[in-house]
Amino acid sequence: MIHPNSITAFASIIELRATREGAILRFLREHGPATDREVMQWLGFTEANQTRQRISELVREGRVLEVGTRICPVTGRPVRVISAELV
Repeated sequence: MIHPNSITAFASIIELRATREGAILRFLREHGPATDREVMQWLGFTEANQTRQRISELVREGRVLEVGTRICPVTGRPVRVISAELV
């Protein structure tokens, strides 16, 4: 048997996931291709993991595409560029 608190906690995580995925998709549709960090900053998050995991899930599901790379101005490393425009 699953404890009622566990069920409540799981439901809140699912809702949060859907909310973040929706916000990411809306951002990409309105602003075009962006890096994970750009999405994070535009949505007002402070931790990359608040968006990066959702973006990776969206890529796996085929709802967004990795369309290239660019050099991150913060880290100086190449990072992925994602787009909601499916070709």
